[in-house]
Amino acid sequence: MAPRGSADVIDDEDLLERCVLHGDRAAFATLAGRHRERVLGVCQLVVGGHTAVQAAATAALRDVWRLLEGGGPVPSSARALFVRGAVRRALAAADQAGAGEADATATGAALRRLAPRDRAVLALCDVAGLTAEEAAAALGEPPRQVRARAVRARRELAALLAASPPAPGHSQPSQDPSPSPAPASSPSSSP
Repeated sequence: MAPRGSADVIDDEDLLERCVLHGDRAAFATLAGRHRERVLGVCQLVVGGHTAVQAAATAALRDVWRLLEGGGPVPSSARALFVRGAVRRALAAADQAGAGEADATATGAALRRLAPRDRAVLALCDVAGLTAEEAAAALGEPPRQVRARAVRARRELAALLAASPPAPGHSQPSQDPSPSPAPASSPSSSP
């Protein structure tokens, strides 16, 4: 059995307990490292631009630490705690940024056209893998509303993607099926 002091083998709930009861910064650093990509993914989907994503993710991690340090109400799941912090900060950043920085991909551009709360639901359910109930808790909405919002957002995203032009550098095949004319032969090449 691994020693209890080794943060690499301690599960998230034990690390959460260490943070809440003892203010253990090393335990928090381990938790933050484990959940960083999820926090960034949620922020990326909701906010968009790189600078705003980084700022929202950093603020979310800082908020989570402050909550743990202050002994506030903590969900039983570390995943839910970090995702909830990411969603709150990402929604605030999206409200401040408006449409956000331009996104070069068709998917990114289509996502930017969805409402921030719709992007948040997709981030929670489809990126972070939360259930509708967990997403509802993070958003402060009833689970039924989250399910309906997810269906609507997926449908709208699919329609936007279907209507979007091809990405730069990806041309559509020519619609003209006629063959190209053969190059004319020069008189000097005939026998």
